[in-house]
Amino acid sequence: MKRFKKTLVALSMLSLLGACGGGDEDIGNAIALNVNPTGFTHLIATCPAGGVTNGLSIHIINGGFGPFRVKATVTGLTVGFANGNVFVPPTASQINSEGFMLVDGQDPSFAVNANLACGSDVGVVVLDSRSNSVTINIKVDAPAE
Repeated sequence: MKRFKKTLVALSMLSLLGACGGGDEDIGNAIALNVNPTGFTHLIATCPAGGVTNGLSIHIINGGFGPFRVKATVTGLTVGFANGNVFVPPTASQINSEGFMLVDGQDPSFAVNANLACGSDVGVVVLDSRSNSVTINIKVDAPAE
């Protein structure tokens, strides 16, 4: 009877381990990659001659699989980090060979500094480690009169 109980316990343990899938970390894309806010419009009082402005926006990455890669799509748009409301450019070790800034950790975030002409509507690409991508739109505009 004792041997039967030990066998029953062992079989129960094996069936529980088999039911949970073995604990593989590769669980699929359970949480889709997204970035908040998904876009940002820098409103300036008036468009100066040449139409250049500086604007900072901070974005938080949710879901997906880290580490993340972030890259601006045009000159005049720079990605980095934020220390409060101060833009902090990435160090050389935080940029990979393809020019993407690397972001990782819990609640990963990045900052975008816009130095663009009024009317600009450009993007920042965010990729996770599985190359799932999200593009956020950055706009520079004067308020409607």
